[in-house]
Amino acid sequence: MTTASIEDHLCFSLYSTWSIAHRTFNSELGELDLTYPQYLVMMILSERDGQSVKAIGERIFLDSSTLTPLLKRLEAKGWVKRERDFIDQRQVNISLTPEGRAKADEAGALPDCLSLLSGLPESEIKALKDKIDSLRDTLHAQMSA
Repeated sequence: MTTASIEDHLCFSLYSTWSIAHRTFNSELGELDLTYPQYLVMMILSERDGQSVKAIGERIFLDSSTLTPLLKRLEAKGWVKRERDFIDQRQVNISLTPEGRAKADEAGALPDCLSLLSGLPESEIKALKDKIDSLRDTLHAQMSA
């Protein structure tokens, strides 16, 4: 039985690409005092404020035990507020503060540095993103089944 080289593994290609992308984007985010998961939360809330922890977690594929400490750190910085839902006290809703809205606007203005650095035409970037999204959705469905 022959073992494929690590470079032949899809998981390695995804991992190594993410590793480089993460380092590239984190240098930009570090100046804003945000981690990448915090950035994702801020962007989700800037799209539609006042979402539940559950809704945010589903959108970025994080469970509440991972998301809650991240949200507490954003709250400690004064960028979000966490409030129990008026109707269902078990649910916690997250909203941007005015300072958080300003931070989200600032972070949202970051250029898509990966697209720019890749040198690929926009149509190829979109096709690649669509394929990656399809792979993610298929794998997620398989794991959830």
